[in-house]
Amino acid sequence: MNVQMDNSSIETPRERDSSNEMKNTFSWRRQIDIFILVIFLAPVLLVPLIFTGFNTNTIIIKETYLQFGVIYMTALLPFVWRRNHQEGLIYSYPSSFPLLLLGLALYLFYSAYGLSGHPRSIHEFTRWFSYLLLTMATIDFAVHTRRFLAYLYITIFVSLIISLYACLQAIGIEPFFNWSSFAWEDQSARRVCATLGNPDFLAGYLVALFPATITLAIVNKGILRRFFAAVAVIQGLALVLSYSRGGWMAAFFTALLLFSLLTYLNWVREPVLFNPRITLRGALAGLAAMTAAGAGALFFLWNEIAAAFFRLSSLTEGSSVATRLYFYKAAFLMWLERPWRGFGLGTFTLYFYEFRDKELSIFLPFRKHYLEHAHNEYLEILSETGLIGFLLYSLLLIAAARFHWRTIMKYRTRENLVLIGLGCGIIGLMLHNLSTVTLRQTPTVFLFWSFIGAAIGRAAYLNRRESTGSSRWIRRIWLLAIPFAVVLLFHEAIENYAGDCLMRSGHDLIKKTSQDETMKFNREKMEEALIKLHQSARLAPDRFEPYLWMALCYYKFFDYQQAREAYLQLDRLQHNFTSTPMNLSITALKRADYFIDYKKAIPPDVLNSLVENCGKEAISWIQAAIKDDPTAPEYYAILGRSYLKTLGAVDQAKEAFQRALKAEEKRPFENPLERKETENFLKSIQSYQANIEAASPEIDPASAPSLSNVDMRGGKGKVFSTLE
Repeated sequence: MNVQMDNSSIETPRERDSSNEMKNTFSWRRQIDIFILVIFLAPVLLVPLIFTGFNTNTIIIKETYLQFGVIYMTALLPFVWRRNHQEGLIYSYPSSFPLLLLGLALYLFYSAYGLSGHPRSIHEFTRWFSYLLLTMATIDFAVHTRRFLAYLYITIFVSLIISLYACLQAIGIEPFFNWSSFAWEDQSARRVCATLGNPDFLAGYLVALFPATITLAIVNKGILRRFFAAVAVIQGLALVLSYSRGGWMAAFFTALLLFSLLTYLNWVREPVLFNPRITLRGALAGLAAMTAAGAGALFFLWNEIAAAFFRLSSLTEGSSVATRLYFYKAAFLMWLERPWRGFGLGTFTLYFYEFRDKELSIFLPFRKHYLEHAHNEYLEILSETGLIGFLLYSLLLIAAARFHWRTIMKYRTRENLVLIGLGCGIIGLMLHNLSTVTLRQTPTVFLFWSFIGAAIGRAAYLNRRESTGSSRWIRRIWLLAIPFAVVLLFHEAIENYAGDCLMRSGHDLIKKTSQDETMKFNREKMEEALIKLHQSARLAPDRFEPYLWMALCYYKFFDYQQAREAYLQLDRLQHNFTSTPMNLSITALKRADYFIDYKKAIPPDVLNSLVENCGKEAISWIQAAIKDDPTAPEYYAILGRSYLKTLGAVDQAKEAFQRALKAEEKRPFENPLERKETENFLKSIQSYQANIEAASPEIDPASAPSLSNVDMRGGKGKVFSTLE
């Protein structure tokens, strides 16, 4: 019997090895793809979800993680390009966009290092540079459809967690902080912030995400449609509970824009969502009617709408509205002073005090002259970078919007409507920043620039049939720039984070000191705190707070000369940060007290000279404080005490005390006891002068009634306990 064998099913050793090699290759590529996806999505998860308490300044931990995320994404770009090439992902975007990114980065570098040179400017450049790098990296990451969809879905899922957390805060469930005392303008409404640390940050975050969630609900079907619709409802509820007026207005106009664009694409052009198709005239008339109806309802029913939200019918009477007009005016005057180049990146807070209205101190709730931002992104950009920087920034956004819109119009499909949601979210954030600066805060600025990168990346993939020559030379430049960018960001991120941690650690040590503890215990805590604060000042030279806490440490242990040096460093870095001239004046008076306490060990002529010099220094500093803020009654009270206790100038002291009481009519003392002490000083001076006038000319002035019964040192008032 002849048996014929089929050798086609037998695998030779060479074929087996080839098959195993292919499987290993596919496994290795899958692992690389998963790693790339994790690197891409890690900031999406952690930047918004890292919890921070209420803080209107830079939230360092979020900013540091964003910068590290950008470092990892930038370093991984060559692998991303290789994987995209292996998968045949050919894509193209206009060369004008990376050129504008490069131009803006170079100008900001000049503005920070060449024009300003201040440590704050250098730190601000690092932040801007990380945002621009994030945009370019996101373009190449988001070209892959799976990565793009994963980015969108994870972003929306994170926003759901944050929105639910905000709703829990509204009903009093707060596992981290107690927000019951944080009410809107003494009303019964509780503003929520979730994990973002500020209600306005939460509002900006949700304004950016709401349009994308709506479009995802439209383009999907079944359970996904119901899920995204439910998320949109919860996002809207959290946005309302944030009680951000700017957020409400931005959300309203963004919703109108989103509805208008969807209507235009579906009815005026080929139907994308559903039939029927209507004429252009009919579509424009319908949109005009909807816009007029919405604006009319908002205008005529504003009080009723506000009253429905916990009786907040008088929204324009709060101090935040009144003070922001002063901020805008100061920023505009700064721009007029240097219209083309501005004062330098990140310098608004450094020069604000020179252009602010002197009456602003009456309205500011904390009565500081230090202001972090202008509460208007575009005025702040103009004041810091001038018209040149503002034009580069605007042209960059215009180039992105033009490419984005042309792609949407060219590839009108149901799935691509998500690009409209991303675009409307970007515009919503820009509208919100007409009245705030959430584009300077990490979670919202991350959304802004990553949305731009994701939208351009997806549009670049849709335009993949076009020539790719315009992007090849860009990648070659990137290969040369990546090491420099990674080293710069890594160095700055590490130093800034370490400096902030040391500063906060030093502050915590200061808070542990107590009058109930021994002098040795408190001194050990202070010495340890000073070591950490000095290290913090070296690592994060743009931060003003370390010098403030150093001065406090020295002041608590009567080292007034070192406290003076710390305050001088603070004033050089940021003029009048928390009323530095007033603190310098108080420190000079305390030095005079120190000399008076040891008068037995100091010759009289030397003692008088030392006390007089301290008095002149105290007077010069408090006069500088009065020049900056002529409305503060505390300043005049300190001036009167300086004249009285160090120079014995009774007439000048009397005039200063009278001016303090006059200023108190418009702006009360922060401590009511200070008014009573000032009145006692004034009465004692008047009584002293009356006794002198009533005395006989033959009486020796040395035997005349004196002011010895008056507490010349004023140790009980808040004026002298401010630093304690």
